[in-house]
Amino acid sequence: MKQYIAYADKQIEGARLRQEDSLLVVEHVKLAAEQPGTLLLICDGMGGHTSGGLASKLVTSTIARTFHQTYGTIPQRLKSAAESANAAIASRIVDDPRLNGMGTTLVAAFISDWNIYWYSVGDSPLWLIRNNRLRRLNEDHSMAAMLDKQHNRDELSTDTEYFHGRHFLMSAINGKVPDIVDCPSLPFTLQEGDQLLLATDGIETLSLSRLNEILTKTSQLPVAGSLDAIFEEIKLQNHPQQDNASAILVRIGSGADIEKPQLSRHSTLLPGRLKTIRRTIMHGVKSKKIMRIFMIIAMIIIAALIIIRLIT
Repeated sequence: MKQYIAYADKQIEGARLRQEDSLLVVEHVKLAAEQPGTLLLICDGMGGHTSGGLASKLVTSTIARTFHQTYGTIPQRLKSAAESANAAIASRIVDDPRLNGMGTTLVAAFISDWNIYWYSVGDSPLWLIRNNRLRRLNEDHSMAAMLDKQHNRDELSTDTEYFHGRHFLMSAINGKVPDIVDCPSLPFTLQEGDQLLLATDGIETLSLSRLNEILTKTSQLPVAGSLDAIFEEIKLQNHPQQDNASAILVRIGSGADIEKPQLSRHSTLLPGRLKTIRRTIMHGVKSKKIMRIFMIIAMIIIAALIIIRLIT
């Protein structure tokens, strides 16, 4: 059975002064002796000023450029492309020492022949929504995740230990060898009707239960509509310190809406693009109706003038 993939992506800056997230979708990636697939990339940059945005863009663009040129299994290819991106970060820091300390999280996923492979570093999540249940597929390399595990095992002696340093990352793409990576050697098998959500942690303004509820209730909408619903809910929260938030939503199977944004690019999907297209179409339809009305009125006036002239 042929696999269908529909996707949409979206970003907001939130309360931040600049966008440090980057995302990229590359379709129809052909690998020798492998089924063609779709490459999904999302990064949450860090480092302050403009360096976080630079790091995230550099990593996504480098992986997109080098992934199909690598060799080996798909996990090996993902690892090799990520290492090239890490080396690119190191090179930029050498060229400009002021960039020292910049880095980014990374989720690089490749979907091919009903399988998903991934390479991730940091805390950006890759979620699966199946049978109305949301669960995380990749590991969380944050101090918060480690403290949660220790707390659940009663290994923390005080509440201070539990709350201290929860925002620290235990691993990142920053020009050095990552301390921890998540790159399974075997793929996760997808099913008809699955949804995948790759995101930066800015989306976690919403609870997992609320995310799950939105994605379940909007599963019959076009994929872009479901993603819009998530970001509308974030906007309603009106969090005063809302972080950059970025997400790629993917649907798998024959029921997926195949009509998707035809953009495989670097953070360039404008949030209102689909709505603008719809407005343009509706405006064109309304314009045609108005023209018909004007033509009918004009014909009536002309006929009336002819009759009046004949009578007089």
